[in-house]
Order: sequence, then C-alpha cells, then structure tokens
Amino acid sequence: MSELDSVTIDYVMVCDAAQAVGGKLYVIGGGWDRMMIPEFPGPPLVPFSVVFGINVPWNLTNRPFTFSIQILDSDDTIIGEVASGEFEAGRPPGTRPGVSQRIPFAGPANPEFPEPGRYVVRVLLQGQKAGETSFEVALLQ
Repeated sequence: MSELDSVTIDYVMVCDAAQAVGGKLYVIGGGWDRMMIPEFPGPPLVPFSVVFGINVPWNLTNRPFTFSIQILDSDDTIIGEVASGEFEAGRPPGTRPGVSQRIPFAGPANPEFPEPGRYVVRVLLQGQKAGETSFEVALLQ
C-alpha cells in the first residue's frame, strides 16, 4: 500500500505542553524521553502533552476516519488512553490537485504509571497502529 492509499502519521512526540490551533502546533518543552515521578504507582507531577501529525492524501480527503492515542507499558498493556475521536480533512479553496493535507493534534495526558520503566505512546488510525514514540519513567529522588 502506498502513501497515496492510506492516512499516515508524520510524527509523534511527548512534550511539557502543547496546543494545536489554526493548523499549527504550539509546543513547549518538546521531544524529551525521560520523566521522573515521586512515587509508584502514581501520576506525573504535572500532566504532559502528546502531539502528532496526521497526513491525509488528496484522494482520501472529505472522508471520516477514527483515531485513538494509548499509553502502554513494556508488556504492551494499555495503562491509559489520552484521546480518541474522528477527524476529516477537507480540501481548502485553491489547493492544487494531488496535495496532501496535514492535521496537527495536541492533547493532555496524566496517566498513573504502575512502575518504573519504558512506556510507549501509540497512535492508532482506524484501529490500526500508525505511529509511536517512547520514554522512560523513573523514581524522583
């Protein structure tokens, strides 16, 4: 299947805070891969954000799709769901035929981490794994 036949994820990132407004991402403290928390099990000291970009090919615009964002432990067990929903990319006036549309997404996350270790943020499109990033969670000492 080529990129023209499917909706894809361009990037997935964790950050301190983020907003998606007007087709742009506003990110603070992005791209980290370690988090310290005061106790296990427990949540982070402050919520963090998950951002990703959805790439919709021209021939798949004006159709609804579903997405969900999960946080999983190293055994692939879901410990939290950040968000889920539907999206649809249109064709803005004046867009050249064949041009893909990108949809940025930002959402808050505040899961309870059961133990220290590696965790994965996974984005699913139409129920299928489409992108992910990982980070380490350790005890704050």
